[in-house]
Amino acid sequence: MKYYKVIILLVHLLFIYGSYSIKLNSIAISYSNEDQFFTSIVNDFNEYAKANKLDIELDIDVHSSNDTLNLSFEYRKLLKELFNNESSKYDIFFYDVTYTNLYISNFLELNNELPNEYFIWYSTGIGSETCVNNGKWIGFPININYRFLYTNMDLLNKHGQKMPETWDEMINTTKYILEKERDEGNTDLIGYNGFIPDYETNLSSVEEFVYSFRENEDSAFPDYHDNTASKALTKLKQIKDEISSSEIFRANDEETIKRLDSGKAIFLKFWDYPKVNSVYNKTILLGNKKGVSGTSIGGYNMSINKRIPQSHKESTIETFKYIASRKLQKKYLMENHSISGINNLYTDKEVCQIINCDLINSIQSFYHRYDEYYYGLYREMIYKYLYNNGSLEETLHVINGINTFSFVDMNSSDTSTSGYVIFIIVVSSITLIVLSLSLLCNYRLNMFFSFFSTTSWLSILFGNIVIMLSIYPEYNEITSLKCKFKYIILSCGVALNALPVFHVLLTKYATSNKCLEWIKKNKYSFFFIYYIIDLILYGVLLLIDFNVKEYISLTESNFKYCSMNNVIGHIVLCTLVFTKLLLYFGSTILLYLKWNDENSKMEIRLITSDIILNYILIIMLIIVYSLKYTDYKTPFLLNSILIILLALSNYLLLYCSKIVKIYKNKDKIEQMNIRYSLNVMRQSHCHSHSHSQSSSREHSGNVIINTNSFNGCAEPKGMMSKIIQYHYNAGNDTIIENANFSQVETMTSKSFTQPPNE
Repeated sequence: MKYYKVIILLVHLLFIYGSYSIKLNSIAISYSNEDQFFTSIVNDFNEYAKANKLDIELDIDVHSSNDTLNLSFEYRKLLKELFNNESSKYDIFFYDVTYTNLYISNFLELNNELPNEYFIWYSTGIGSETCVNNGKWIGFPININYRFLYTNMDLLNKHGQKMPETWDEMINTTKYILEKERDEGNTDLIGYNGFIPDYETNLSSVEEFVYSFRENEDSAFPDYHDNTASKALTKLKQIKDEISSSEIFRANDEETIKRLDSGKAIFLKFWDYPKVNSVYNKTILLGNKKGVSGTSIGGYNMSINKRIPQSHKESTIETFKYIASRKLQKKYLMENHSISGINNLYTDKEVCQIINCDLINSIQSFYHRYDEYYYGLYREMIYKYLYNNGSLEETLHVINGINTFSFVDMNSSDTSTSGYVIFIIVVSSITLIVLSLSLLCNYRLNMFFSFFSTTSWLSILFGNIVIMLSIYPEYNEITSLKCKFKYIILSCGVALNALPVFHVLLTKYATSNKCLEWIKKNKYSFFFIYYIIDLILYGVLLLIDFNVKEYISLTESNFKYCSMNNVIGHIVLCTLVFTKLLLYFGSTILLYLKWNDENSKMEIRLITSDIILNYILIIMLIIVYSLKYTDYKTPFLLNSILIILLALSNYLLLYCSKIVKIYKNKDKIEQMNIRYSLNVMRQSHCHSHSHSQSSSREHSGNVIINTNSFNGCAEPKGMMSKIIQYHYNAGNDTIIENANFSQVETMTSKSFTQPPNE
């Protein structure tokens, strides 16, 4: 009995396990309450799954309404919320093909998930335009829709008119029929609806009209700068004014469907619709020339949520394969006349017995990627032009400019002059700096460049070059990476320029401060630590995205500009500025201390002038970067001019001043070299002699030496008095208070005398 119960329990558990199925959830949008397309798909799959014992059940949440505008907005809002929350609630998404680019990053890449035959089927159709992102398939067009022209053949035949092949022919035919029908009292008849309602449809409806004005069937979409777009919009307004009206042009789907049912229109533009009055003949839309047409792509895509649980993935892919299969697509094409994304179905004899394959194959379509800002401004300008007598020139300028952004380009007529001038100045300046480096290699001129070492000069001069190179990211289109490198290059150049100046000034100041003494004695270690800190900051900056914002103008050129909205990014930028200003501030203090030093008077004055200019120019640069602009040329010119002045002021004051001195003393160089060599020898000897005497007297107690420095890092007492005392002490390293040793002081002072400034 016990075993019997166990067997029953096991059988029961096996039954439960065997009957368990994975439930998949999908979500779809339908613009008609009567559309049962998605419900049919789900029912067909569930029957297929049951027949093939797949243990998968598909459920669908269909959002449908005849209120197209609100439905579209609410569905996009829902999907955005789902994706932002990284929801795995739905496994499969059906969505309007227009909005693919809004969702594309949230879908599973299919290239390695499906058999190759699927990609062969869909790659020859519109799927390669609507479902491929960077070479990766993220879905398939499950149901396509196009706009067609519905022509009332009863009225054309009644009045002896032939089917028009161009827009001009349609205008003439419509005007003739309307006049005759109104003479007979038929005032409810309209000529042409235009189909530019108050929602997203109007964007693609106008664009397909412009597309129909291209030169030939293979021509690309006309540029709004071209005369083609001007002709198209002029013709569209002519159609509205002569054979239609603003009210008819703006009529919604329901109004158009009523006329498709009643036959009270000569021509109607609308989506593929199965239930139309028999008086209408469906053809492709017309064009400006015979054989040229144009329609935008509508319909639905199907994609898989990339965040689905791993336990659902295999079942979801199996479901996806069935719905996208050629077999099911053929079934819906034949039974429901649903246009498929598999092009070779329209060469299938069985299909073409039921479907007008010639009509589908003759469609000349284009795909419009939705952009909310573009749509809003496009709609505003088209409505202003069509319904409020807006200027055609302004309309074309704004539409073309919505996705056209100007930038500094030497090939552009707008900025070629300023771009070339700045480019030539920078290249010329860099060339001059590089050529002048040869002076450092001439040993006869060493005395003129003795204030800085050769490596310090190289760092200063190379820093000037790098500073000027920070202008080049301003050329051509602005990107997030260029925004980062603009600041990095400028910061690097300023560091290369300012660091050697600070260190050299520090070495000429006597101090017992351990921190400063270590910096004096470990030049390259100090440089290395400083640059490592900068490199870390540069690395963090590279990891942070700069926002590239767009400035749109109705009258001027649109442009992009850099904007940092990240808190960490602001901190990094402020830190980079602070570390450079810290060098300048330290140099300023040291210059004040050495201001009355007769031995280095000219150098101190030149470096002081340079640092003051640097302060002013860097503050002006910060202001220039902070201001808002209404054109792209002004910030480029201001930034370029300030950066060039920053680099050239350094070069002229620190380096070229030596070249001027060389030129003035070109006839005395040999004599000056001899005096310079003797002074170097005397300086070396006196350093040694004075050091030994000072040491012995210090230990014997016969002299009191007051070191003009800070007695450690943490002793601020009397700091200002010491700084002022040092400033007025003509820069000597020590103040010898015992008058008996004034002779030593005099000798030491003379021993540091440099060659005269002749």
